[in-house]
Amino acid sequence: MSDQAMAGMAGATDALPLIEAHGLRKHFPILRGLFRRQTGTVKAVDGVDFVIHPGETLGLVGESGCGKTTVAKMVLRLEVPSEGAVTFRGGDIAKLRGDDLRRYRRGVQAVLQDPYTALNPRLTVGRTVSEPLTETQKGIAKSEVNERVAEALTSVGLLPRIAKDYPHELSGGQRQRVEVARAIITRPECIVLDEPVSAADVSIRAEIINLLQDVQATLGVSYLLISHDLAVVQRMCHRIAVMYLGKFVEVGPAREVATGALHPYTQVLLSNALPSHPDDAGEEIILTGEVPSPRNVPPGCPFHPRCPIAAPICREVVPVLSAEGVGHEVACHLVERGGRNAAAAGGAPRAGAASEAGR
Repeated sequence: MSDQAMAGMAGATDALPLIEAHGLRKHFPILRGLFRRQTGTVKAVDGVDFVIHPGETLGLVGESGCGKTTVAKMVLRLEVPSEGAVTFRGGDIAKLRGDDLRRYRRGVQAVLQDPYTALNPRLTVGRTVSEPLTETQKGIAKSEVNERVAEALTSVGLLPRIAKDYPHELSGGQRQRVEVARAIITRPECIVLDEPVSAADVSIRAEIINLLQDVQATLGVSYLLISHDLAVVQRMCHRIAVMYLGKFVEVGPAREVATGALHPYTQVLLSNALPSHPDDAGEEIILTGEVPSPRNVPPGCPFHPRCPIAAPICREVVPVLSAEGVGHEVACHLVERGGRNAAAAGGAPRAGAASEAGR
């Protein structure tokens, strides 16, 4: 994590929570036949709790299909939780209506994954950037809208005259900056970042990351960052929550998780991340098998069919998050008090051996 991020975190932890999730679940029914009878349930998110403080960045990491984007949609109120609640400054966002809901839309914005599909090709940049403002703040004067558009574009390093252009006239980096400008025009308190640099060329990823950190330092905005890129998460986040099959398996300070991961799944993700320097490459832990379906979650620990150190208890008892340090929690039966597990102590077996250990 950067020194800038650490400095922001120092003030963030002292403030009251901005966004909280309590027992958050989202289950999708599987309907079949003419009468649409329910034949099963997809447990996309299955009981997670988290807090985002003002000025803080929380990173959600995990393989595709683990539930990260569903969590983001519930925070944005694009999905309604099956159980639990998301609160914004103490109020349940599912109960917001009218002006209160518009205020929430202004306060929580999003930057989507692909800038080539996130921008309407029929709208000018100015219209695209201004839309969140005009839709959530009725009656705002056109002159003020134009001023705010110019201010937002300037803040992300674009010239105000670009407001007259269309998306096809922009480069990929410019499109991503337009997305950020659209997100900050309402002066939000939190922005959901869904893989904000995954579609960007390597040459401009650092620019976008630096831009997002500058925006956070200037506006004091909080981020919920969803990413597969562990390097991005380590650099930008104050805390990391690792998801697997709809549950958190490890949550803790970014630096502590990155350098002292306790859960075998977290260790696998880190071992497969690209190192910052080729000479830093370590031993890669290779998992066998596919991620189980959220429709048929394995009994016990959901990771046990792929875990390189699974024990008999892992196949029978569901582990719960327990504190293994200040702000550091892990859901693993094999973590010893003192903050290590068999993989950390003796080295995780690889490939075929890992598969056999889990059976």
